Amino acid sequence: MSIIGVVACFLLLCVCTDQSLMVQMGRMLDLVTLFSLLLVIITVMISAGLHKDFFHAFRLALSKRGNWSLLELKRAKEAIDLALKAIVGGGVLNFSVGAVESFFVDRLKSIPPCLGVSTLGILYAVFMFLLLIPIQAKLKVKMMEYMGE
Repeated sequence: MSIIGVVACFLLLCVCTDQSLMVQMGRMLDLVTLFSLLLVIITVMISAGLHKDFFHAFRLALSKRGNWSLLELKRAKEAIDLALKAIVGGGVLNFSVGAVESFFVDRLKSIPPCLGVSTLGILYAVFMFLLLIPIQAKLKVKMMEYMGE
């Protein structure tokens, strides 16, 4: 339900600007930036060996009740924590690469579009971060409930 709320807020933000929704979303879509951010996150998760726990965390957090062990919950929470850190690092890396590339542009008119594209890495990172925060909170609550039983 929280994921739907984040998506709804993003769409509301697009609609509240004085432009149409499709034009606004078309400007915010840069697949190279998105894939490079995902590549950083996937690389970090696989190198830490927590990629399976990351996907398992969604199942644990979104299910109502189940028989989970404390170890499963802790590993899932650790995977989400690592993913959040990787998202922040990947967003900053994407922005930094785009900003450095804008220094090598010959024409001054090309600098604002380069910086605009580089800020999309930060935008994508914030959006992913907002999607994972409720998952992290639900895992913490389930861990507290498990310890309270």
